Amino acid sequence: MMVIFSLGGAMLARRLRSRSVRCRTGFLPLGGEPSVTISPWPGTEEATRGVVGGGQARMLAADGSEVASQPLAGLVSGRAGAGRADDLELLAFTATTLWTWVGLPLALRSPGVETVDRGGGLVDVRLPEAWPATSRSHRLRLDGQGRVVRHEQGRFTHHLSHHCEFGDHTVATRRRTTLGDRVTLLWADVVAAAVHPGVTT
Repeated sequence: MMVIFSLGGAMLARRLRSRSVRCRTGFLPLGGEPSVTISPWPGTEEATRGVVGGGQARMLAADGSEVASQPLAGLVSGRAGAGRADDLELLAFTATTLWTWVGLPLALRSPGVETVDRGGGLVDVRLPEAWPATSRSHRLRLDGQGRVVRHEQGRFTHHLSHHCEFGDHTVATRRRTTLGDRVTLLWADVVAAAVHPGVTT
């Protein structure tokens, strides 16, 4: 799936470069091992795309050679530093945000994903290691049509709305992240999306 998206808000402005992730294009495979490719990637001049998958965040040049890489766990655990985030940290944040927002609702029946139905539309989810997410445990609330409308992830709550169909897949085109249910810390919007069978990046 190809998604043109934008992110903004206090979570980006504090350590990351909020204007760097406006109208970016992301690619998420709808089968196989989950990953996120963002191209073009607003990193160093040598890198043309960022790829997060298999437990790694990598920046790649046009010829496919690796410009920089780091294990994803270290980038999303808070150990990467307290100052201004570097390009790999921004890539990890952006890719994991995009995947848990768009990819996770589409991957609930994938092999290795553990789900527990709590009733009333509440589902607890545990993801396999090395998937492009900041944590393995998630709690989702689904509406009567099976769409994810609320996503609890640790201290944060993601509110998903404005669902649209792209091919056979339904995507929430608006996501608002709050600490609990109070101030919005991050906004995320899908500008456009399309499903391209057989296309890989």
